[in-house]
Amino acid sequence: YIFSQPEMGRRDKFTLAGRQLLHVAEKNFNIGMGTDIINFWILDDEADLPRHLGKKLDGFYTLDEEIAEYPQEKYFRRYNYVRDNPTILTEQERLSRQFLETIDETSPVNPVLLNHFQALIADSEAQGVHLILLLYPRLEDEYKALLPVYYHLPAQNKIEMTHPDEYPEFYSMAYTFDRGHMNREGARLFTEALAQNFNQLMSAAGPNASPLQK
Repeated sequence: YIFSQPEMGRRDKFTLAGRQLLHVAEKNFNIGMGTDIINFWILDDEADLPRHLGKKLDGFYTLDEEIAEYPQEKYFRRYNYVRDNPTILTEQERLSRQFLETIDETSPVNPVLLNHFQALIADSEAQGVHLILLLYPRLEDEYKALLPVYYHLPAQNKIEMTHPDEYPEFYSMAYTFDRGHMNREGARLFTEALAQNFNQLMSAAGPNASPLQK
């Protein structure tokens, strides 16, 4: 079908065909982020590593820095789109509030998704890793599937940072880069709030808890 399209150039046809094959492989072999995986193996990113770690080499590298160092059109489009359509943030806040107020532990849950998360937690603990589901803001309709799962997970394996009443800044244009990302200041606030939540989670486990219990 792709190669029968007269309006597409030869290069575009092969590019699109390659993407379609990759999507088929991702679906059949139950893997995600196939393009990123391939790029990881075939590209030499070692030279770019310091850049991705940020100016202080601490892993804090925001889209503000990305667009300043590499002013690509796609970043400007995303940045401007949310400012041309500010009701996006209002709608994201409305959806977050709606789902948080109407979904609870009695709501129907997707058993396949729940079993998947429970298996991930168990497998991680078996390897000495404490897995945490972070429910972050601006997920829009994805809350419908994630919230019921969230309520069924153990308290020590989840953090919620979504409610507009508790985190109004995460729905503010002042801290927004694009529809799904915060700017540098917003990312800093989010990181600080996440650290506080994480410390509270660890403290709740108690001083005598084992590393896995923590």
